[in-house]
Amino acid sequence: MIVPVPIALSEILPGVKEVLKQQGVKENHSISSKVMNLVETARRKFMDVAQPVGIKQELSTAEFADIFIGEGENDNSAPLSGIYPHADRLALFALTVGAEVSNLIAELVGSNDIALGYTLDAVASLAADNAAGLMEKQYHEAAFANQNSTIKVLGYSPGYCGWHISGQKKLFHYLKPETIGIILNDSFLMEPIKSVTGVLIAGKADIHIFKPDFSFCRVCRTHSCHSRLKSLKGERIEQWKS
Repeated sequence: MIVPVPIALSEILPGVKEVLKQQGVKENHSISSKVMNLVETARRKFMDVAQPVGIKQELSTAEFADIFIGEGENDNSAPLSGIYPHADRLALFALTVGAEVSNLIAELVGSNDIALGYTLDAVASLAADNAAGLMEKQYHEAAFANQNSTIKVLGYSPGYCGWHISGQKKLFHYLKPETIGIILNDSFLMEPIKSVTGVLIAGKADIHIFKPDFSFCRVCRTHSCHSRLKSLKGERIEQWKS
């Protein structure tokens, strides 16, 4: 059964430091009042127009196996292929911060207020990521609140770590994110763009750990798995980058 997931704006709004880091500003770098005002304005505008909403649906390992196969374009070494069979529970999810945010970003850039548009874009991207993290937390609390803390919930999305972006097609067919205003175009990209879909995998921490040295890691733009792996392993992984 598809169920709505509450997403409070206050819980996903990124902090000023998060936004500055997203824009490439080093932590100890001196920030001008003009830049600070720009970030604060972008955060306020996000709060004014964002309408975050999410859904999820529990499914069996066998059901996800069919979804994961997708259009048959996955990398043969995709880590998720060795993770999901060991999951205790799985759930598809979809979320968006709303079309109004994307529309405002386009409006700002179109009116030549590029700096504010760019900053709002960073705020919205971080908020969408924070919303995905919130869904992980909520899923863990709902399903495993009274169980061993070794259970970890992580989300995985098509387009990352060898799960081909075309996997969105079956995911959309099963979960129907259109009900919350997310549509999929012919290139398997979502609209509104500040949206996230994927699968929540709940299981022992060990099942989520892999060495990020696959061929597709070399073309990855985010390397977001590094921080996740650090939190799971409790150690630095710089040696994996060579």
